[in-house]
Amino acid sequence: MTKIQKNILIGILSLLIVLLIILLIMYLSFRGSVQYGAYQLTLASKHHDAQLALKYHNIDKIADNMVSAMMKEIDTEDEFASAIAMGMISGIKDTLPSVVKNNIVEEYESGEKTLDNISNLKILYLNYTNKPVTAKQLKINKIAKNKIEQRFCNEQGESCYVRVWEKEKDGWKVANIFVTE
Repeated sequence: MTKIQKNILIGILSLLIVLLIILLIMYLSFRGSVQYGAYQLTLASKHHDAQLALKYHNIDKIADNMVSAMMKEIDTEDEFASAIAMGMISGIKDTLPSVVKNNIVEEYESGEKTLDNISNLKILYLNYTNKPVTAKQLKINKIAKNKIEQRFCNEQGESCYVRVWEKEKDGWKVANIFVTE
C-alpha cells in the first residue's frame, strides 16, 4: 500500500469516526428531548404499553396539580360549602396518585387514546364528556426553561387536551394533564 493510499484510508476512517460521533451526539440529544418523550408515549399508545407510558408520567406531580386545580375551583364566599369541599379534597388527596396511575394504565392498555394517522398527528382523545377530540393541530409552547406545554386541539380550537412536560433528572415527564373547553 502506497503512502497516498494510506493517507486516503486514514482520511476516510477519520471522516467515518467524525460522522459516527456526530450521529451519537444527535441521538443522545434526541433521547433527552421532550420530542423523544412524546414519541415514547405515541409508541406506548400504539402498542398498549402502560408500563412504558408510566415512565414518562410524574404521577405525584399530576395528582398535586389536580388537587391544586380543585382548590382553585372552590367558592371561597360560601364558607360552609368551602369547608365541605376542602374536607372532601383532603380525603382524596392521599389516594389520588394511585387513582391517576390506574387511570393512565387503563387508558394505555385499553387503547382509548389511539393514533389515527402519525403523519399529520391526528390523535383522538376523550374529554370529560367522553366525546372524542380530534387533534388537527399540535401546538408546543415553551412555558419556562424546563417546562413545555403540548396542546392537541380539535378543528374549531374550542377543546384542547393539554400535557405539561417538565424536565427532571431522568428526562422529560408529563407533570400535568387537563382538558380545556
